[in-house]
Amino acid sequence: MTKLKKTAVKLKAKRLTKAYLESGLNQSRLARRQGVTKQTINRKINKKPVQDCLAEFLESEELRKALILVARDGLGAVKTNAITVSITKKGKKVEEIKLIKIADHPSRHKFWHDLMINRGQLKIDGGGTKVQVFVGSEVVTKIKELEGGQVKSDDAGDSRR
Repeated sequence: MTKLKKTAVKLKAKRLTKAYLESGLNQSRLARRQGVTKQTINRKINKKPVQDCLAEFLESEELRKALILVARDGLGAVKTNAITVSITKKGKKVEEIKLIKIADHPSRHKFWHDLMINRGQLKIDGGGTKVQVFVGSEVVTKIKELEGGQVKSDDAGDSRR
């Protein structure tokens, strides 16, 4: 077997990485598309050139922008609740089921948290001890302004409206 040049190895790794990402990081699907076994794909994906390409993609601005777009969509998350309304009309009790849309605050918070981490304005410190540290100077400035009373509460973006 002849050794491939570094450029050829890198090109093959990029092609495999692209195909792997297009398959949704699903090795079985990728194996079917390429006509090989899952074990072959697993072996190829775990080689250093492919791992380097995947690491490069994870650090890319392209992925970062895509994640930010997804997180921004999540900030508008709403959920639909069904409520039963009892009304008495002309002596008869009528029950209606109404669907109402309300803000999904737990989902919005999770998306906000992920967005801030992705943008580098929030980080988890101490090896996963869940201590949150603000690193963005804009956020720190805004907090100082709020504490100093320089910004009215309406301008602060009260999310409980």
